[in-house]
Amino acid sequence: MIQKMGIMGNIFRYLPNSIYGYDIAVKDALSAILRYGTFQSLVVFYDPRQYQEHIIRKIIKELQNRGQINAEIEFISTYELLKGSSQPQFDVMHNIGMEFLPQIYYRENISNTPFPYIYTLHCASSPNYRNDLFFQKLLSPFHHYDSLICTSEASKRAVQAILNNISNSIAEEYNIHLKYKGRLDVIPLGVDTNYFAPLSDMQRKDNRAKYNIPKSAFVLLWMGRISALDKADLQPLIMVLYRLIRKNHDDKKIMLIIAGYDKPNLEFVPSIKAYAESLGIIDNLIFINPEQNERNEVYNLADVYVAPTDNIQETFGLAPLEAMACGLPQIVADWDGYRDTVKHEFTGFRIPSLWSNCDSHIKDNPIFPIDPVLRGFLHAFILSQTVSIDLDYFVKAVQLLIDSPELRKKQSMNSIAQAKQRFDWSVIVTRYSELWDILHEDCLNSKKTPAGKLQHIVPHYCSEFASYATDFLDTNTKVTITFEGIQVLNGEISLPTHYKFEPLLIDNKDRLSVLKMLSGKGKTVNALKSEMRNTISERDIEANIMWLLKNGFARLQKEI
Repeated sequence: MIQKMGIMGNIFRYLPNSIYGYDIAVKDALSAILRYGTFQSLVVFYDPRQYQEHIIRKIIKELQNRGQINAEIEFISTYELLKGSSQPQFDVMHNIGMEFLPQIYYRENISNTPFPYIYTLHCASSPNYRNDLFFQKLLSPFHHYDSLICTSEASKRAVQAILNNISNSIAEEYNIHLKYKGRLDVIPLGVDTNYFAPLSDMQRKDNRAKYNIPKSAFVLLWMGRISALDKADLQPLIMVLYRLIRKNHDDKKIMLIIAGYDKPNLEFVPSIKAYAESLGIIDNLIFINPEQNERNEVYNLADVYVAPTDNIQETFGLAPLEAMACGLPQIVADWDGYRDTVKHEFTGFRIPSLWSNCDSHIKDNPIFPIDPVLRGFLHAFILSQTVSIDLDYFVKAVQLLIDSPELRKKQSMNSIAQAKQRFDWSVIVTRYSELWDILHEDCLNSKKTPAGKLQHIVPHYCSEFASYATDFLDTNTKVTITFEGIQVLNGEISLPTHYKFEPLLIDNKDRLSVLKMLSGKGKTVNALKSEMRNTISERDIEANIMWLLKNGFARLQKEI
């Protein structure tokens, strides 16, 4: 069993008014690992450029107040790692986000001991991932005790295919053979079944009254980002609603709730409304933009969860899990990770999907924006328009649940049981723990040491941009103190700290030490390094000299 582990999520954003799966997944994974992890201590890495520390500390404080954390927690800024002022040792590093290069760099270039590195893949489709993510996997020194966690079998197959295609392309073009040396493990994301759960009949009644939904209405629900670019085209769902309304006439009111965040500049909601109006069913459609902490309430408005997902951006899908935990049967496209979660005819129905071989749609399309993010969105949208969900089957599945309350009740109970038994975060973290132990043991038994310096990702700024500067500091450069520097030593003025993050990079104590050495006659850089080598590293001596010169507390002493 591991004793100490490191954890990092490269993005922690506070987005209360948006249902954005990646942010929810990272936040929930952190909370779950803190609650259910079996380690004794945890090193939490954060990026000080963002407001990550505040968000992470808030999560930890809430869990501590509820008595749900037993491990000792240590916070370390990534700046401290880069500076080398902190070299934590741990048994395993688990990045619950997607970025991996900084952690690999730390292990190979800074850390004194090897350790397994694990990170979670949340998306595999963006075009820039081929260079920034997958190609770097082939170049980087992964070991057999490192793991990329795929959240579904479908995403694992996709990742393996991408890595193989990149490797084959490089071999054909350059006769260089590269191979990803780490593991690909499949562990799904989880759901908090203590939070996502069915409400009482009275609470459901009050919920519906709040949104003016008739008690007897049969309600379908979509929950998630409202975007045909990178989530799902919801226009076919409007056709499903239209057919169901015609099929049921006045026997039962059929309603569709579309809950989620719509980027105003993209105007997906107005287009969906316009389509519903043209079909005369706008009164059967409700739009809700819930905050993240209102999701359970919204799930409990509905009778069934629906997802006509058609986009390669999706690798897993949290919403079907949340709906499952709330006791909603799930009617979803037979697509990507939904196959791993939705059990056909047991917790709901998977609707057959059809895709054409459409790579030519991308290759021949003249839309190739320079921005890789936008390019990824457009590619995903073009591809999604060649994916068809069997709408006849979709309508049939919904109608079956409308006509059979018994089946709906059975699938509801099956769903609640599945969520608790297979997908509760306590179960998922147990699987994490098992993997951590295996990889830790493999690392201990391995004769391999860290694979060496990552020269291909180390920037050579000073050689690459040498032409920018008038001159460079060298070992024979002579430096002396200024009048203001003397004032600092006499306590008349203080050395400033200009920026909040500055102390993480260079300590004022070191600056004062260098300044004291400059009092009296000036000294060469080489002399300073020689005299101070036991107290300050040569790298930091140069950095301090340059800062003192930059801010007017030292100057170059020129020969007369």
